Amino acid sequence: MTTTRNKGALYGDDGKIFMQSNNRRFLVAKCKPEITVYEKATQVNVRGIIGHKEKLMYCSIILCPNAEIVHEMNNDFIRTVTACELVFDIADENAVIESLKIEGLTSDDLDYSGIWEFEAVLPSPLAVKLLRYLK
Repeated sequence: MTTTRNKGALYGDDGKIFMQSNNRRFLVAKCKPEITVYEKATQVNVRGIIGHKEKLMYCSIILCPNAEIVHEMNNDFIRTVTACELVFDIADENAVIESLKIEGLTSDDLDYSGIWEFEAVLPSPLAVKLLRYLK
C-alpha cells in the first residue's frame, strides 16, 4: 500500500530555471517558485507479514504565471533538453538567505506559454533542508 502526504508548501525568491541542451546550460526563466513537498511511503510486506516502509520525498514545483522567459522556448529546443534544474533563494525566520538547487526536474507536459509545473525526487539532505523552511 502506498500513501502520499502533503508536508507543506514554501515560496522561493530569485528563482532561475536552467535547462541543459547539446552539452550547454541555458538560463531559460526567472521566477518566484512555489514548491510543495510530498512524502510517499510504500509498505513492503514479506511473506504476508508487515515488513518495512520505503519513504520517498519529492516535490512539485509551480512557476508563477508571470515568470520572465529569458531564452527562446520552442519545440526544437525542448526536444534537445537533457536536464532541468531550479536554483532559488529562501529565507529562514531570522531573514538568513540560503541558495538551494533542485536537480532532475521532470514535466509530463511542459506548456511553455503558460504556468510551468515540474516534479523532482528529493535527495535526503535537500529534503531535510526544505522541511526546515516549511511554514
